[in-house]
Amino acid sequence: MWRSTSHYAEERDDDSSIDLVDVKSLCLRHQILMVTSAGLPQCLTIAVFSAEPSFPKLWQIDQTPDAHGICNVLGSPATVNVTKTEDIEISMSVSPDDSSRPEIHTYAYKWDGKSYVYASIPQERDRTTIKPTLHRTS
Repeated sequence: MWRSTSHYAEERDDDSSIDLVDVKSLCLRHQILMVTSAGLPQCLTIAVFSAEPSFPKLWQIDQTPDAHGICNVLGSPATVNVTKTEDIEISMSVSPDDSSRPEIHTYAYKWDGKSYVYASIPQERDRTTIKPTLHRTS
């Protein structure tokens, strides 16, 4: 699964590491959430895989719809959250071009039956925060 999130053809060129493998948050859809990180500043790649035996990748993102990398900026880590309705939220600090004061932007992605699609800023604020903890799967 980790190799399928890589941007490099050769494994030896990839400096990413697995931050999270979550088998619980999207379990009703039989999906696995994986977060990897690489670089300085640390930037995230977020992927969802089917829990079927071959673990096909269903969705992956490493950039927001407004072309921001999902990166830890100004000492503020990017976070990945899953709501009660199993939507995926990404929150991160963004410095607008016209201001030096960073803002927290939240991006929501909803399952459309085939993949996750951008759904704007969510109205429902009740969510579970995913902490970078490795969960081993068999």
